[in-house]
Amino acid sequence: MADPILGRSTEFRIARNAQPPVKLAKLTDFSFSLSAGEIDTTTFDDAGLRSYVKGNRDMTMDISFIFDTADAAQKDLIQSWSNTSGADISAEVAGGILDFIIKMDSSNTYLEGKCFVTSLSYSTGEEDVQRVDASLRVDTVTTYDFVV
Repeated sequence: MADPILGRSTEFRIARNAQPPVKLAKLTDFSFSLSAGEIDTTTFDDAGLRSYVKGNRDMTMDISFIFDTADAAQKDLIQSWSNTSGADISAEVAGGILDFIIKMDSSNTYLEGKCFVTSLSYSTGEEDVQRVDASLRVDTVTTYDFVV
């Protein structure tokens, strides 16, 4: 029987402007979705069944974390939405693009590439901590190993 990959070992690291990737602190949820477009190639010769070829691939990620004002990676991720970075948010990040590395276990299952933030939401409650949910669009995949 295969060994399960425990979610608690997941690491999400990000970097801006070619800096070394830094682990995003207090990550509570992570998911990614892979899809491919469908191009309809149906003709009269297909005997009543549609015919398709695979189109472009697409990948998105959704993450949640407990907000920590001291965490530089969290700040870079949040500031990516407005294409800025730095303590005074004055430095521009071209297109808001961030480098990322995801490790699902210690080193064997990983994904590297470039992404940008497409949405952010903040939530809290009377007896809760401030949470941030972010959706990210993967722009480029440079290295991956999800088939073990």
